[in-house]
Amino acid sequence: MEVDGFRNQDTKESNSITKCYDEEMKSSYKIDSIWYPEGKCEKRICSRQKNSKTPVIKFMECEPCTICNFSDQECQPFKPEKNYPKCCPKCLKKSSVIKKTDATKKHKKV
Repeated sequence: MEVDGFRNQDTKESNSITKCYDEEMKSSYKIDSIWYPEGKCEKRICSRQKNSKTPVIKFMECEPCTICNFSDQECQPFKPEKNYPKCCPKCLKKSSVIKKTDATKKHKKV
């Protein structure tokens, strides 16, 4: 199932009726809460499925970026310091992708 162009990877049911417990984060979240695990490009949502009182955690992750359509593009993180979905990999023109090592070399004085 896709939501906003991204996969709904997984759902986990919670034992509580009013909150979701995220085992990885070791935290509870109220229904309709949204959180972004640190160090991951994903979004988690605590919600109730239709016709159910049991809350579930929906995991939203990026679609894989493995092959770009044009030869002058390569798959790179768009904004790795941002939260999902802005951190998702995208096909970018190779000339627009600036590598840190290249940028620091240009600014060094000899």
